[in-house]
Amino acid sequence: MPRRFILVWTAFALLCSVQLTGCSLVGFGVGSAIDAGRPVTLRPLDRTRIFGVLPGAKLVVHRTDGTTVEGVYRGLAVEPDPRYRLRYEAWRDTANPGFRPPRVGETIRVHGHHPSSMTSGSGKATFLGFGPRRIHIQWARDSQAGFVSFERLLGITDSSGRKIELKQIESAGDRLPVQAIARIHGHDHEYQVDLLDGGVDSVLFGGPSRGFQTAGLIVGVTVDVIVVLAAVSLSSSSSSSTSCSPTQTGGSYLIAVRDPAGIPEGFIYRIPLPGEIRAWTASGNGTGSLVTR
Repeated sequence: MPRRFILVWTAFALLCSVQLTGCSLVGFGVGSAIDAGRPVTLRPLDRTRIFGVLPGAKLVVHRTDGTTVEGVYRGLAVEPDPRYRLRYEAWRDTANPGFRPPRVGETIRVHGHHPSSMTSGSGKATFLGFGPRRIHIQWARDSQAGFVSFERLLGITDSSGRKIELKQIESAGDRLPVQAIARIHGHDHEYQVDLLDGGVDSVLFGGPSRGFQTAGLIVGVTVDVIVVLAAVSLSSSSSSSTSCSPTQTGGSYLIAVRDPAGIPEGFIYRIPLPGEIRAWTASGNGTGSLVTR
């Protein structure tokens, strides 16, 4: 059997196993359910470092008026809040950060590292403002707003063609006005809380806990691989137990089986031929019909 055929068939069997047995998905689901039921340890959070909290964590915001907002953290809002827009434009007109900041709504070109490779590139976008260690934008090709973290950003080019390097933006430090509005889902409602507002007293966070989720996924994938290896091994052993010499006759093949012992009448199994899989039915007298697809 050609080596390439074996590799392709094994890969196909692996894909089928994951789709049909679903052990990896079951393990992932069970682990997620266990993690969801585990108690979460809350820790104080520096609001300016909200960028380090992963979506899915529990977030508790205590306000100075005595009210509390708590729920699952869904990330930061990227659309510019009207108050942030006014604050940013006032800073842009009066501050001297060493570069010309773009206007909110200005068309810019973003230069950065590709998230899934070591290559870099650029794309046209609408500038929406700055967030904690990130720039808020809306790509020209997308209808939804998004962001690019400073870890991926190389710089931007404004509408006049002036290049602004990342190091110039970072040099503004705490003077750079950022928007940090947390999206918190709790009690069938999504709250948007401005973490930099003076009415926020303290912020606590915890999780997300994904230990059992990861363990469940690993166990599920392991079971899937065992199933695939068993299926491939069984297929290989059944293919090597019988030899045949096919000769084409019309639209089918006649097979002469040298040792048909142990093959029940009417039994269907697969015989691999170069580049194809054939199915044949043993007639019980040492011959069979091999039908092409």
